[in-house]
Amino acid sequence: MSREEAVQLGSYVDNRCQGLPGNVEVCLFPALPLLDLVSQSMRSDSTISLGAQNIHWELNGAYTGETSVNMLPNKCQTVLVGHSERRSMFHESDANINRKILTISSEGLKVVLCVGENMDQMEEKLACSVIKGQIEAALNGVEQFIEGQILFAYEPTWAIGSGMAASPEIVNCRAGLIKRTVRSMGVVCDSDPIPVLYGGSVNQDNACSYLTQENIEGLLIGGASLNGERFLNIIETARDL
Repeated sequence: MSREEAVQLGSYVDNRCQGLPGNVEVCLFPALPLLDLVSQSMRSDSTISLGAQNIHWELNGAYTGETSVNMLPNKCQTVLVGHSERRSMFHESDANINRKILTISSEGLKVVLCVGENMDQMEEKLACSVIKGQIEAALNGVEQFIEGQILFAYEPTWAIGSGMAASPEIVNCRAGLIKRTVRSMGVVCDSDPIPVLYGGSVNQDNACSYLTQENIEGLLIGGASLNGERFLNIIETARDL
């Protein structure tokens, strides 16, 4: 989005989300150069939070073009890590994803870790082993997250922007696998929830079918979030459940 478009969308969503019930949380992830602008356009008492699409794992150093955690505006409390486009287009490795998570968590911010298989891996029935391996590599060396500090997003690359969303049953199954894998690693307290989101061709017509699944707590919305009305329709679907 342009600067003007991002500010307009952020303000629109912020104003329309006044009075949301406490069990519905909305987090916007503008492009990094627009985070400050969107942050400044939001109400001081806004219930909407902000997240960053990416960061570098070092807090400072000669990394031209990169953004460190301590450059983020105060309202930005969450960082997206391991998004499929970062993995595929920018060759982001499991090791670097792990470095980012260790830095983000040590600085007290929230992590949204994205995992998921591509089309070939799905067809070869490797999805479960791929997801399990991604989680184990990403959380290597983590001692324990505090409650609410990490969320997971299941986003199969074959579903993103393709219009071919994964079925609610498949997503629920994958979300259950994510929860079991994380529990087995001991990186969260036994009593803490492990929120799992689904992302991949989510829209106002199919959102409810995911949000009513046992193992799915939310959505990571891509293209539909760029249209204010469509995005609000999805938020209102969550509100009305």
